[in-house]
Amino acid sequence: MEIKQKNEELLAQEEELRQNLEEMQTTQEELLRQVEENKKIQEDLKKETYLLNALLGNIPEHIYFKDLQSKFIRASNSLIKIFNMISDEELIGNRTLTFLIMNMQNLLLTVEQKIIKTGKHY
Repeated sequence: MEIKQKNEELLAQEEELRQNLEEMQTTQEELLRQVEENKKIQEDLKKETYLLNALLGNIPEHIYFKDLQSKFIRASNSLIKIFNMISDEELIGNRTLTFLIMNMQNLLLTVEQKIIKTGKHY
């Protein structure tokens, strides 16, 4: 009787192990599918990023994107030139007011220098 009971227990354990193995195989297949899907999404994102960068780098219009705090997160090269910057890294994370103040300061400095050099005020 004890041998029969042990045999039944072993068969039950074997069945449980088989089911666990099947579940693991199913999980592995799902993970592999998700990995492939993620690779495709990453490739698509790279293409979209390339196109956006090409657009922002070449379009003459002044295009920008801001976050919810009104800070720049992306900008076209034409807009970057307006603010007399070399790259968008100087612009990212700042607000428009910062650059308007800087440009006003530069304009006032230019006017002052003209007055100093010419002696004439406008």
